Amino acid sequence: MFFDIISPVDLVDKVMQYYPNVDLYFGNYLPESLKFFPNHWLSNSLYWVSRDNYTAALSSFYLQIVTSLVLFGVAVFLGMKWYHKTWFYDFRLRKANTKNDLDRVLSFKSNSKFTATVESVIKREFHNFFREPTQIFHSIVLLIMIFLFLSSVPSALNWKALTIFLKTVIYLSIIIFNTFLVATLALRFVFPLVSLEGKVFWKIKSAPISTLNILRMKLLPYFFIISFIALILNIVINLRLDFMLLLITSVITLFVAAALILLNFSIGGLFANFNEKNPIRIASSQGASLSFLISLFLMVGLIIVLFSPVQQSFNYYFEYGKYYYESLYYATGIIILVSFVIFFISHKIMLRVVEKDF
Repeated sequence: MFFDIISPVDLVDKVMQYYPNVDLYFGNYLPESLKFFPNHWLSNSLYWVSRDNYTAALSSFYLQIVTSLVLFGVAVFLGMKWYHKTWFYDFRLRKANTKNDLDRVLSFKSNSKFTATVESVIKREFHNFFREPTQIFHSIVLLIMIFLFLSSVPSALNWKALTIFLKTVIYLSIIIFNTFLVATLALRFVFPLVSLEGKVFWKIKSAPISTLNILRMKLLPYFFIISFIALILNIVINLRLDFMLLLITSVITLFVAAALILLNFSIGGLFANFNEKNPIRIASSQGASLSFLISLFLMVGLIIVLFSPVQQSFNYYFEYGKYYYESLYYATGIIILVSFVIFFISHKIMLRVVEKDF
């Protein structure tokens, strides 16, 4: 939506006309519609504060404070109107729920073609996910983010007048955002999986079945869903480009997504907290911070490996009308090799998780 309203490239061109005085106030170049957003008020007030012009910043501060008070008042009103009542209704509903209410979808009463172990793990994971309101809420928020990302990609790739360097930067920025989204999904939904077993994890370890296989079955639905989302996003990104480029980036996307998912799953098991039932708190723990930090390092490495081959491929297309893929093949091989190393390390970590005492 932002790229539909204004072109960052045109904005930079207008600002650079004043070079070297690029620290002047250029808010007049922004469309009027963007000036109604709170982030504009914040950046505008910070600019004038940095200039020691508190009078000019006062109007933006006033808008932020008034908006915050209004939104807080709305939150309090809705909380008193809805949440306060449902807080007491919840206790009654817990007593009133029957087995039929809990098993409307994927009921444990019905059988499927899967084995009893696979069926029970999948159905239990399904019910555990949908009984937690925060899981559903965060899923909706992330789906909205994905939709906004998909809607802005065509505008962002409209780069006819750009240099090869800017094309490479924009393209890799979109690729990395896709990777960042995968890392976010893995951290939010995959990292807490082992911890959410809670105190009943000892039953899994003491049962005459493979604990590692149970954990793998818990991971599989999330693995396929997140990988599928990553693949769809990559297809949308490269749909207007060459088919071979789409194929190469799809392979890279799947391997990187698999590496990030397994990385978060294994570190989540290593730093499991069976006393915590809230998945948000688990995904905000020190172990989650470490996992996300490693994911960021992997994303930086992905940029380093892909930047030169992508720039070379775009430059070759500009000169000869077709893409150059040899350097991209080598880059893909490096990424696949690193992914397999992460697979191996993640497997070793999970073996340690299974073997250690509860």
